[in-house]
Amino acid sequence: MRSRTIREGSVGLLILLGLGLFAGLILWLRGVNLGKRNYVAVVEFGDVGGLQEGAVVRYRGVDVGNISDIRPGANGVEVEIEITPADLIIPRDVLVEANQSGLIGEFAIDITPQKQLPAGVVVAKPLDENCDPNLIVCNGSHLQGQVGISVYELFRATTRFANVYSS
Repeated sequence: MRSRTIREGSVGLLILLGLGLFAGLILWLRGVNLGKRNYVAVVEFGDVGGLQEGAVVRYRGVDVGNISDIRPGANGVEVEIEITPADLIIPRDVLVEANQSGLIGEFAIDITPQKQLPAGVVVAKPLDENCDPNLIVCNGSHLQGQVGISVYELFRATTRFANVYSS
């Protein structure tokens, strides 16, 4: 009698363990980060040129986040990016480009600062209530982006060059 109870209990625990592992796998595949705080910024592009949700966002060449949403509109495309860690301070004056690496490589958003923050200035964190959106990128800030290096732009430039050369 006791061995049957142990067998049934073991099977039940094994099923619960399997369900827990399955749920963990689903959360991991969806990119859920427990305990990591991030903030969101919206980049407005005229054309995204192949960007997809989940693509990498780099700041000064370091992976700092990913694209969480792409919303096409009448006058352009809004790309929502999540930046992790939440205390990363990015100056407001930045160049935001959608670049492609290699001929068949993936697209990524590269953020490059154009000016450095003034020395000695005390800056609030991006999630703080007193964050100055004129000085740094705060949670919910809107930025302007442009298509940088891509194979599509290379083909367009080559076609324009060929047309000018043949004329």
